[in-house]
Amino acid sequence: MSLAIDKGTYVTSIRSRPGNKQRAYAAGHEQTVHTFQGDLRLKLRAIPRYVLLLLSYSCLAVSVVATLIYLFQNSTTIGWLVTMLYPETAPFLSVAVFASSVIIVRFSFMKNRRGVLVVSIVCAFIVMGTFAPYAGIPSETASADEQMLERYGSAFTSLDTSSMRTMPYSAFDNLYGVPIEQSTFDTEKDILYLDNGVDKFYFDWYRPVGEGPFPVIIAIHGGAWVIGNKGRGNVIPFNEYFASHGYAVFDIQYGLFDVTTLPEQQAAVFRTFAAIGSGFSPNYNGSYTIQQQIENVGYFTKMLELNSSAYAADMDNVFVVGRSAGGHLASLVTLGYRNPLYAGNFSAGMTVRGGIWFYPVTDLTSTGTGNLGTMLGGTLSPEEESKKLSASFLIGNSTVTPPIMLLHGNKDGLADYSRQGLAFFERAKSLGKACLLVTIPWAGHAFDLIFQSYGGQMSTYYIERFMALELAGEGA
Repeated sequence: MSLAIDKGTYVTSIRSRPGNKQRAYAAGHEQTVHTFQGDLRLKLRAIPRYVLLLLSYSCLAVSVVATLIYLFQNSTTIGWLVTMLYPETAPFLSVAVFASSVIIVRFSFMKNRRGVLVVSIVCAFIVMGTFAPYAGIPSETASADEQMLERYGSAFTSLDTSSMRTMPYSAFDNLYGVPIEQSTFDTEKDILYLDNGVDKFYFDWYRPVGEGPFPVIIAIHGGAWVIGNKGRGNVIPFNEYFASHGYAVFDIQYGLFDVTTLPEQQAAVFRTFAAIGSGFSPNYNGSYTIQQQIENVGYFTKMLELNSSAYAADMDNVFVVGRSAGGHLASLVTLGYRNPLYAGNFSAGMTVRGGIWFYPVTDLTSTGTGNLGTMLGGTLSPEEESKKLSASFLIGNSTVTPPIMLLHGNKDGLADYSRQGLAFFERAKSLGKACLLVTIPWAGHAFDLIFQSYGGQMSTYYIERFMALELAGEGA
């Protein structure tokens, strides 16, 4: 007996069995899950790329805006803020921009020649902006060298510089920092020098190791007369560097003016500074006019004279260093300490060997902020007080004029380079006064707050030579 089997019926019957249907459904479901998981893995892997692209586009966009502001808008409020930071961070910015451009081309425009060209042009524009300051270093150092030779002659070239910086700028030091031998000096902070019954004023003392007495540097912080403090607000590495090279450095407080006491039209000008300095300034109870600030600085010089032995201070060899508004106050010490207009204000036994003014205000009548009015203080009319408190006026009526070194960025839109730095230099030279101008190329205000930046390095290079030559009696 034979049994006939229909193959089609057999296959169909097998496929129609409930168990086979379940297995087919499970296989399909498994395939769907695998597909979903694969897509999810691809999407997850793409997330870092998207994040990297977002960061790269953001870096390029921010850098383009910053470069445009730096090159063309440095006189505005946002402009001087950008210009203050841009050159100092330029080496790192150029690396970030180049890396961002490579990432964008790799993941967005690899097969798009027009896209590659646009990204390349944008990258080249930013990188050229970041390297502009460094391209200007040779010409400005040549100008500074020429001035030094004019004043000191062969003494400048034959000066023993074995312990000084060997070049105005080092890319290595820009990256790794300027070497400072910490074992060669001691630091004592927050020493009280004045208690006026309302506020207490302190200073930090950087003392070289050894017997002394040591030539003195009085360091005066900046801050538009309304913000700022000693210490971190006044370039600590600068103080440490010169203490390690044999100078007794005194970094002082002097009081600030309270902007809330100004009339509305004046307060608006200084609110920006007050906002920037919020949390970085001492909490003074009183409000101190510019006249009172210089009186407090003068009180410090008297205290230092009375205690010169205790502080190993050589009062016959004093240099006054200040930044911005501190540069303005330093100019008043330099040109006022033997001026009848300031009779009794400063130590009678002090000899100022030189004034070193970073991006100072030298003429209060051309600050761009209008009449300072109640900020000036004093008993004279605002016009006469502005003269008395301006180096541009004092340089013409002071019987004793110590040598001056000005350090100013030529893109400074705050203490304007042309009106405050260059104009004073030209006036001093026309009067036959000893004045040197070290121009920091493409630099804005506060170019030395990062001590190892090109502006900080150039300044240090010329300052240490200036002080050494003046101490040696050269150029007299």
